[in-house]
Order: sequence, then structure tokens, then C-alpha cells
Amino acid sequence: MHVLLVASAFNSLTQRVHAELRDHGHSVAVELALPAADLAASVRRHRPELIVAPMLTSAVPEEVWSAHTCLIDRLRGRPGDLLATRAGANCRATVDGAVWIPELRAHRAPGQPAAPKLPAVLALGEQLPVLPEQPAPGAPAGGPDPALGPTSVTTRTAGPASCRSPSRAVR
Repeated sequence: MHVLLVASAFNSLTQRVHAELRDHGHSVAVELALPAADLAASVRRHRPELIVAPMLTSAVPEEVWSAHTCLIDRLRGRPGDLLATRAGANCRATVDGAVWIPELRAHRAPGQPAAPKLPAVLALGEQLPVLPEQPAPGAPAGGPDPALGPTSVTTRTAGPASCRSPSRAVR
């Protein structure tokens, strides 16, 4: 597979990802996402099958992530902000990046059995802001095949949402 490795610096993390991809037989091109760099032009030039971004300090342009499969680590936002959802999971900002939360469970009342785990989007219910849906890169134009399960990606275009309501605590 031809992989484009995009990073803000060719640091030890990026070097390790590069080495692992090469060791697994992938062809790997590297582009540094510098402030003056045109990432979309780099992607058009390399025509990758997959874009891997383990260390970025800037956002991947929509024209890139909406047209290509991208694995991006280190989404940014204020800790606690909801950054995106996909297939029932929430992406929540942390102090050093972000974490995907696939399931949540309501706090257990003393003496009661544990509540069942639910997809994070369902567990948050009305606390989760309405987010516009974007199809996953490579999804058919008519929508995903229901037999394959959920494949949509939702992101906030107006900035991150915050979900810090103490009234409905979930873990």
C-alpha cells in the first residue's frame, strides 16, 4: 500500500511510524506539514491510498480528509471538548491530544447492578450537540451499505462542543 506520512516534525514518533510502515512492506512518502506548505497539493502529487498523520500541529484541510482515508492522531481542542463522532463513538479532547470513546455507562447507584454499556453517542443522548454528518472517505455516493454497519463521520464545523454536564454523569 502507498502511504503518505504527514507530520509537523520528523520526530521520534514520526520516525517510528515510518519504520513500522516500511517494515510491514508499505511504500511510504513523507511530507512535513509546515505553515507555508500546501498539503492538498502534496496529496495530489503523491496519490496515496492512505494518509497517516501521527503528529500534527495544524488541521488537515477538508478537501484532503473528505476525499482520502486519513488516520490522524492528536486531534486538538480544550480538554473535555467533543471534537467528532464516528460509528457511535465520541472523540474527546484531552490535555495532550484526544481519545476516542466507543462506549459509556451511567454511574451505578449504591446497591444497584451496573448499567449496560451503550455506544457513546447514544449514552450522551441530548447532551451531545447536533453535528453535521460527513460520509466516510470512499463511501458510496448513495450512502453506506447497511450490511457493513455504520460508516459515517460527523464533525463540528462551528468549533468544538463541550460536554461537561454534572447532571448526567457517565463513564
